[in-house]
Parts: sequence; C-alpha cells; structure tokens
Amino acid sequence: MQFSILVKFRDADPLLSRKMVASLLAQTHPDWELVLLVDLYRPLDRELAADFAALDGRIQIEHRPDDELSAWAANRLFSLATWFGFLGQHDQLAPTALAQVATAIAAQPGAKVVYTDEEAHTRWGHISLRSDKGAVNPLRLQNQEYLRDLAVFETAHMRAMGGFDYLASSYPAHDLHIKTLEALGPTGFAYVPERLYWRHRKYLAAIDLRRAPHM
Repeated sequence: MQFSILVKFRDADPLLSRKMVASLLAQTHPDWELVLLVDLYRPLDRELAADFAALDGRIQIEHRPDDELSAWAANRLFSLATWFGFLGQHDQLAPTALAQVATAIAAQPGAKVVYTDEEAHTRWGHISLRSDKGAVNPLRLQNQEYLRDLAVFETAHMRAMGGFDYLASSYPAHDLHIKTLEALGPTGFAYVPERLYWRHRKYLAAIDLRRAPHM
C-alpha cells in the first residue's frame, strides 16, 4: 500500500525540515513518496529541497508559484498513490505512523479517511501538548475541524467527491471530511488511537486553528 505525503515547503527552517524528512526516512512502512511543493521564486527553499531529493528516490519536488502551494493543488498536479496525506514542513511522523495507518485500512476496508491522534513538540523534542480525538463525532466534525493530522485520504474517493474546494473552508481538507461524512456516515472514517503526528509547538500558536500549517 503506497502513500503520497505532500508538504508545502516555504521559508523552511533547515533544522526542523531535516527532522521532517528524517521522520519519513525512518518509517517502518517503506512504500511511500514525499512530494515537496516548493515556491518557484524562493531559491533557498529550492536548494534545500534539492538536497533532500538527493537523499532518496522517493522524495520528489514540484516547483509551483506561491498561489499554487495549497492543498487543493493536489486536485490537478499529481498522479497520487492509493492514499495521500499532508505533513507540515516542520512536523514529524512517528516511525510506525504509516504502518499503523496501513493496518487500520486493512482492518476497515470501507474507510476512506484514516486519522490518528497527535502531539506538539518543542524544538528539541519535548512533548508540550497532546490531542486524543476519539471516534469520529459527526456533530463536532460538522462545526469544527478537529481531525487535523495525521489524516490520510483514499485518492479515488477524493476524486469522486470532487476534490478539495478551497472556497468551502479555511481548512480545505475539512470540506472533504464533511463530504465523506454525508456520503458514508461515521463508517467512512477509521481512527488510530495513537499519537503518530508530532507537530512543532513553535508554529502551533501562530496559526489559525482552522487552518493546517501545510495549507
């Protein structure tokens, strides 16, 4: 089972982005590709991304104008793997993240969205905040984008639902969550009760909580 992990790469912190890439390279599930969406007009980001791409053939670069770096660009830019998800450029995945998601997909074949718990880390790796989400709550999901990360989507389902509607929400993935809920109900979601997404704490307070840092 292959996963495409998309990262919006803009004004990247070299140390933190290296940790992000290292977390992909450390995955116990080897069938993945990392796609870095890099601003055409930012040479430092382009240089750093090129260094990462040289590390492993699974790391790809897409150079796009800044206004095409958002999640909805996935609607038209890529031949994605069977499943895809997003990762913040300063965030990390736990080493078993993709393996546990793959296990959840196999255990619940009808699921089109798989999500996990998450935690926030300081620059040096200390845990500062934990988020345990529980089974999907339809009423809460209709009013709040709380699934956030890690969440992966079945690519065929995303296309059948019309892809991301950037105008529908300040967090475009929320629109796809709502469409899935309306079409399939809670059975369209699988939950992995492990904190497999590690968000960098410095950037958590600075962002609009409705918008993921990779958007």
